[in-house]
Amino acid sequence: MQYLLPLIILSFTYGRVAFVLRQNNVIGDTRHTENIRAKRKAANMLALVVFTFIFLWLPYNLYFLFLSNYLQKLLDMKAVLYLYINIYCLGMSSCLLNPIIYYFMNERFRLGFRYAFRWLPWVKVKKEEYESVFSSASRASHLASRFTIYSTNHKSGNQSPIPL
Repeated sequence: MQYLLPLIILSFTYGRVAFVLRQNNVIGDTRHTENIRAKRKAANMLALVVFTFIFLWLPYNLYFLFLSNYLQKLLDMKAVLYLYINIYCLGMSSCLLNPIIYYFMNERFRLGFRYAFRWLPWVKVKKEEYESVFSSASRASHLASRFTIYSTNHKSGNQSPIPL
């Protein structure tokens, strides 16, 4: 249950997000191929996170479901513990790989990560570059260019776009 319940929840939520992101229609009235490509890239990143979780935690759960009793009879206790520690570390490496997946598949995460480690001598990032991507004015203008709210004139029934 410790594997199946998180797996079901993770698969359902990421699957639903991926389904919405993979649809060709964009929120609002714009349909840009760049926007669709970005949504598909995000869906692929989420799928990779789910498959990484499945692949890395499966041996740990198989060990407890099927192998632990069998291996204790077959091997000495020291070998069983050594195997358990390695399988456990493999599962825990899922948490280590998530930021690496985000780093290589998401430009904003990569910039934020580099900015967080700017104190290292080999990490180069300009404050202006970071602020231009993460400032609230930049985010608002980015959202305004992507979304439009429609206002309906109640008398005529016509809709007119109102930019955010």
